Amino acid sequence: MLLTGIAERLTAVVDQLPVPDTVQPSSALARVLVKQAGEVEQLLTHLVSESLFRTHAGIREPLPPASGTPDVAAALVRSADPVSTSLRDLHAAMACLDRATACHDQPPGPARDRAAAFAHQGLEWSIGAARHRLSAAATLLRDAADPSSTTRPTGRVHRAQPATRPRRRT
Repeated sequence: MLLTGIAERLTAVVDQLPVPDTVQPSSALARVLVKQAGEVEQLLTHLVSESLFRTHAGIREPLPPASGTPDVAAALVRSADPVSTSLRDLHAAMACLDRATACHDQPPGPARDRAAAFAHQGLEWSIGAARHRLSAAATLLRDAADPSSTTRPTGRVHRAQPATRPRRRT
């Protein structure tokens, strides 16, 4: 219930963010970004405090292996990384929005057009990256909450090793 609840809140934030292709600098976009960044900050605080509580509870009172509490704590910790990175992306989007707004105060010319295009591209990329990372965190939490899931995420990245090593010829 905890994991799916947090996943739903993350999905709600993604739904409130604009689609990157439709982004236009405006005060309404600034309000949306500030509001959603605040929501992500609250979710990140909740993730960290809940994982800390569950980790400490597991240390104080070890639970039987079938309890699932270590899996929940691990899922919370794993999801904190994409959530914190998405918060960085939202703040980058706010900086790009400020830059795009500042470009309109400059005298017209090719330098202003390049700066505005660069700021707009950064705004689109930052919002798209935040949406992607929040969606990934929500999926990770949903997968961890589903007991019928056949694969358990380990948090490790396994790189494929070649089947045979090429020999050196001398």
